[in-house]
Amino acid sequence: MVGVGDITAVPAYMTTRVQIKQSQIARIGTLEKELDDLNERWDEFAMKIKAEEKKGKNYDQQVLEDYKKRAKLTANKIKTKNEQIKEAKKYRDVIDKELPPAEKAIAGLSLKDATATIDKLISKSNRILAKLK
Repeated sequence: MVGVGDITAVPAYMTTRVQIKQSQIARIGTLEKELDDLNERWDEFAMKIKAEEKKGKNYDQQVLEDYKKRAKLTANKIKTKNEQIKEAKKYRDVIDKELPPAEKAIAGLSLKDATATIDKLISKSNRILAKLK
């Protein structure tokens, strides 16, 4: 016999699948912070390069090359983050299409938050990449 509480109960396998998918969605917030940190680091290197170049003949070639190398490495990391954000969007889209309705209801709020965050992140990431060129 099914009790009243059993109607809303969710099978364990569904909860586990949703938790796994939600952990992937939670990664999106981490990507945003990492992207912001890399953007700040790149801006810092860009300012240091400009300051070093303004010194004219008195600049230290080794220091300037080091800043440029570190700025380039940071730019590459930003490009990698951009790819990870695009992957997260694909993953979110797959979750949205593949989850059965019951599981989608469990993960529903997270999916809505993830959609808004991913879209915001993609536009932010694209702005940052445009600045790097």
